Amino acid sequence: MHEHDGDIESSGPCASVCSYSYRVGALALSLANRLVASVF
Repeated sequence: MHEHDGDIESSGPCASVCSYSYRVGALALSLANRLVASVF
């Protein structure tokens, strides 16, 4: 039961939004690092 509930929570909208924001944040950080490295 707990595993099934965990699956439902992991596949919920919160998990998808968190993973999406994490990917966007990682991409933004990588782009910022490249920009800083190229400028400085």
